[in-house]
Amino acid sequence: MFDFLMGIGFAFVIEGLIWGLFPRQITKVVTELIKMDTMALRYFGVGSLALGVGIIWFVQQIRV
Repeated sequence: MFDFLMGIGFAFVIEGLIWGLFPRQITKVVTELIKMDTMALRYFGVGSLALGVGIIWFVQQIRV
């Protein structure tokens, strides 16, 4: 549970850094995302999910 909460906190830190350092660029990206097809967004989300699970699996394998 501790590792999960640390991961959530770390995700917020990275998110905040991106928004804090590049607000104009992120606004442009969000505007483009709104224009994208729903299926494309779904594929991107599933791809991101798979990448995240892969990274977590990889790190766990190294840690053991």
